Amino acid sequence: FIAACNPYKKHLKSMIVKLESAGLGFYVKATETQEKLGEIPLRQLVYRVFDLPPSMRPLVYDFGQLDDSTENDYTKQMVHDRCSTVVDLNKTNCINAVANVLTWSQSYMKKRTDECSFVSLRDIERALIVFKYFYEKNSKFEELIAAKAKAEGMTPVDSITWSLIISLSVCYHARLQVRDDYEREVVKQFRTPLNLPGGVKQFRWEIKWCQDVLLDNMKLGPNIARNAALRENVFMMAVCIQLRIPLFLVGKPGSSKSLAKSIIADSMLGKSSEKDFLKDFDEVHMFSYQCSQLSTPESVIEVFNTAKNFQEKQSTTTFVSVVVLDEVGLAEDSPNLPLKALHPLLEDGTEEADDSHQIIDRQQRVAFVGISNWALDPAKMNRGVMVTRGDPDEKELKLSAEEICSSNQNDSVKEMLNPYFEHLAAAYKEVCE
Repeated sequence: FIAACNPYKKHLKSMIVKLESAGLGFYVKATETQEKLGEIPLRQLVYRVFDLPPSMRPLVYDFGQLDDSTENDYTKQMVHDRCSTVVDLNKTNCINAVANVLTWSQSYMKKRTDECSFVSLRDIERALIVFKYFYEKNSKFEELIAAKAKAEGMTPVDSITWSLIISLSVCYHARLQVRDDYEREVVKQFRTPLNLPGGVKQFRWEIKWCQDVLLDNMKLGPNIARNAALRENVFMMAVCIQLRIPLFLVGKPGSSKSLAKSIIADSMLGKSSEKDFLKDFDEVHMFSYQCSQLSTPESVIEVFNTAKNFQEKQSTTTFVSVVVLDEVGLAEDSPNLPLKALHPLLEDGTEEADDSHQIIDRQQRVAFVGISNWALDPAKMNRGVMVTRGDPDEKELKLSAEEICSSNQNDSVKEMLNPYFEHLAAAYKEVCE
């Protein structure tokens, strides 16, 4: 008999305050909730767990976690195994260089004190999936990115370095609310044969150029602001849906989460897409489910089965069903614990751990997007990629105001209102704080 159990661990006070102020979901005070472990509300625990029976406690063994050296060995082997088809990577020094950057990123995340600190070898696996995907797609992006680099007076990096930068942006960079420190430190880990001559500046630009290329080809309505939040949300959704990597979008109301979902659904139509660039991407069909405190495991499984059955009638090489759980954080507060059903669905693509088809090939799975105002239990978040949307700065707020007013640069009304945008952004920022 073997059972895996998550530990009892309470959030730091600062994290509890952050969760309680994350949005409109916590309308029941933590002190009044019925879901508790002893006297501690379950929502204040890192993992939502119940007490083990006293008779089982002598059998508990603390597995702990991998040390940095062991994890580095695993990472090197995973890079070698997963990327054996990448011609330029079949060199020991190149494998070691990529593994070193990934291992350092893992170590950096573990030192965080918030939800970003929960990483595992799953993150390495996802990073390598994204790395390989963008290496193979390099020719599709290369010309468009080169044009953007030329406009900034810069030269794009080589395909291996570029693929690694985009992989880091998806699996590590996007989950951080404050990213400056990570950007400054991670570029120091790029050693020969990885070449990043522009340092931090180029690291940021390479990510932005790639996101811009995708957003340029999306179908945007009038007066939609192309701000950093929308740009990143659309990019992360598009990439994770294509690769069937579960995605959790975490941010306060108004951070372009639902808008990004609508843009993806309207733009990514496979061969029927308006833009030629998107015709090589899978056609996306979304199945949305509004979570609440009344949600049950059966209702969550049902929406997955509906999406799966619909996808089975199509070609999985050109079509993907996407399960979208809106306000997924509300379901976590349900006494029915409906999100426990997500564990095998996100991990293996099956309903049960003992399913006869224990692991479904990634290409045959449905994609998943969870939208929430606050971070969930790490046992769920670690089964996918997380995007943390922080508060926009005044520059982003000003850009949003300008483009909401009008996308046309020569609009007379916009020119008349232009002196007020900066003050409006400053006032909005002050009210939010």
